[in-house]
Amino acid sequence: MLLADSPAGTHVLDRFARHVGFTQSGTPGRSLADVALEVPIFFFVHQGMPDALLTATIRWVRSHHQPVVQYAPIIVIARDGPAEETLKYVHMGCDDVIVMPEEPEVLVSRLKVHVTEEQIYFETPTYLGPDRRRMEAPRPPRDERRDASSSAHRRLTIRRVPGHGVFVLKSERFGDDGQPVAYDPEAASANTETVS
Repeated sequence: MLLADSPAGTHVLDRFARHVGFTQSGTPGRSLADVALEVPIFFFVHQGMPDALLTATIRWVRSHHQPVVQYAPIIVIARDGPAEETLKYVHMGCDDVIVMPEEPEVLVSRLKVHVTEEQIYFETPTYLGPDRRRMEAPRPPRDERRDASSSAHRRLTIRRVPGHGVFVLKSERFGDDGQPVAYDPEAASANTETVS
């Protein structure tokens, strides 16, 4: 899916998607029922999209009832800029930020990671997505977001498999103290499932 706030941005994203080998692309006007058949789904976002709209879009994707949409990678396509801009997208919950221009082989390699390797997602009452701390600059020890990581959450290990769906390989629960909740084999088997 291509997400931009202008026809020019959509055109840039469509050229990018075709350049790296996607045979089909669409905009949100296209039925997600059709798109869900084409696992995996990638959401390519143009850097010109206003922050409020991007935040609402991420929230919509991550709360979607179809797991292939809910766990789809959200990739921002951006021009070279300050590191703070990249970190902003990571903190919003985007899976990756690809800075253009880049060689086609590098682009394909970056995208393949999202469908060939296990991905770690975190789920809290207000967030579902990749670990936002993975690209942070050093912060003071009492940083508010780091303290928040000790609140109750789930750590999900997922794998997206082209043509087959999304697999939740592992689901770990952590309590308010940041410690793992006691292992429950029945709950573990219920949490390790294929979703598509």
